[in-house]
Amino acid sequence: MKGESGSTFPLIIGFTAILLALTIGLGETLSLRLGQDRVLADASFSAAYLARDSQDVPFIKGLNYSGAVARLVPEATAIEASSADGKTIRVRICESWASPFNLHPPAVVCDEALARTNSFDSGLA
Repeated sequence: MKGESGSTFPLIIGFTAILLALTIGLGETLSLRLGQDRVLADASFSAAYLARDSQDVPFIKGLNYSGAVARLVPEATAIEASSADGKTIRVRICESWASPFNLHPPAVVCDEALARTNSFDSGLA
């Protein structure tokens, strides 16, 4: 074999391109995951707050409790808070997510949480 000649420049460019693609891909993925976690945390907090706030008063079935949650989560784009059984509150929150590198159009991330009041009927009247 005669002497090897050539440049490592194409190899460096290739590795740099792969590293850049991985960085951008991970940045997008982690940003969306953090957005999902934030929405879940906001929904859980709101449900727990409503359940704690109405410990002695049962929820009214079908009543919209979104107004009480709206001031707690001002960045929410949509809020649904209601009770189907009078004891459990269901809170669904949607927030907008923007791509950190502007590779995707803005999206809406939604999640929901349930909380139950601590009030119970002991039957010792």
